[in-house]
Amino acid sequence: MKSFNDHIDNKREELKENDPLDDLTAVLGVAAAGLGAWGLKKAWDKVGKDAVASLPFAPDKWKAAKAQRKIDKADTKKKEKETIAKAAGLDKDKDKEGNFTNQKDAQAYKDETGEAPDGWVTSPEKSPGNHVIRRKSRITSNHGLR
Repeated sequence: MKSFNDHIDNKREELKENDPLDDLTAVLGVAAAGLGAWGLKKAWDKVGKDAVASLPFAPDKWKAAKAQRKIDKADTKKKEKETIAKAAGLDKDKDKEGNFTNQKDAQAYKDETGEAPDGWVTSPEKSPGNHVIRRKSRITSNHGLR
């Protein structure tokens, strides 16, 4: 007949052989390694590429790619601003060509995007109305020429 301690020792050996935490630990280890690799890739994409392109021995194509990323980022920001301004201007009064009829609406569009809307121009910096929107002049006469 087995003693109580023998039974306990047998149970401990069974638990060591079939420990469910071993499988969980392996899964967590794989998940941690995957998250670490993902984090390194994100860091490389955000900072690493530009940092390496700034080095003096970097090839020209890396430097060009860095410049292109800056241009693309600026274009994206500009397009986002234009989209927001166009959405805000949908309910504003417009003429038959789709241009704003109200100077106040055109100025709001310019303030949002940094550029005058179609049919409008910004006054020169040195003029009294510094950066104010005004309608483009339309030349409709042909000065008597046929």
